[in-house]
Amino acid sequence: MQCTNNLKQLAVATHNCHDSRQKLPATAKMNEGVTSNASLHRFSLLVHLCPYVEQTVIYDLIRDKKTTGNVYDGYNVADLTDALQNKNYAWLMCPSGDATEPVITNCDNTSRHNYGAVHGDVIITNDGNGTGGNGNNGNTVPCPRGFFGLKYDYHTFASISDGTSNTIAFSERLGPRGATRGAFDGKFPKRGATVQSGLTTPNAAYTAIAGASHTADGKRNSFGIQWLNGCISNQGLSTVLSPNSGSILTDAYGGKLALHTPSSNHSGGVNCAFGDGSVRFISETVDTGTNGTVNIRNHLYSEGESLHGVWGAMGSACGGESKSM
Repeated sequence: MQCTNNLKQLAVATHNCHDSRQKLPATAKMNEGVTSNASLHRFSLLVHLCPYVEQTVIYDLIRDKKTTGNVYDGYNVADLTDALQNKNYAWLMCPSGDATEPVITNCDNTSRHNYGAVHGDVIITNDGNGTGGNGNNGNTVPCPRGFFGLKYDYHTFASISDGTSNTIAFSERLGPRGATRGAFDGKFPKRGATVQSGLTTPNAAYTAIAGASHTADGKRNSFGIQWLNGCISNQGLSTVLSPNSGSILTDAYGGKLALHTPSSNHSGGVNCAFGDGSVRFISETVDTGTNGTVNIRNHLYSEGESLHGVWGAMGSACGGESKSM
């Protein structure tokens, strides 16, 4: 119930944000009125929803930071340390995940989260951090396929041509366990990720997931460990592989090229918040299409029905599909 409530709160906050700003938040952007620190281009969608989930105090702390350094990590930054480290926030945490308070060892282990924005039935080939790398800049990274855009790519409700009731806005994903996120279940695709260079098809992804040890080491499985950071490796989700099946990184550093799959410890599936504010439980046996050899489209793709069944159609904002659960 708490997970459902959290996702609904995020969906309602998105509506309130749209009412206020006449646009949906993007995955990564600079805070309003801040221009002096290039690294601030990476603040996450969750940060920009703070004022709409009764977290204005935290938002103001973050917004007012104009110092140098990796402010988006909340790591060793004056006035942010106590607020953002060594603790978790209930509105960002699914009870089926691990709620162990983090013990800060570096910027890769700050406050946790389980929820992420859905960017469609595509593989993200840009981390949302720049134009193909770690460039902290103001470049726009379009992603027309998902409910939310990537960096500085602002969608509106009018641009969700498949309809808000048919399009997933948020879902959940498990992250690594333990105070230093070092406790790990070994070969456990729901919580980990594997690296598969040159990934092209769902079948290739499933093969890699089945045959690899899924690591939580370093930045290879960074989803859920920096809620301020808007990089795709920390925040983004795709509806290509079936829920709970595993995630793929095509870049070993930070997972900049990522196919992150929703996952949870709920029995048999995951919760998803749709654009109209409804929350539905989606089974891990949901139809994902019959052609596992089709090339997975990248985030720049826009038109056409999903290649990944009902699951893909629910994640795409402009596919023109009539499919529904």
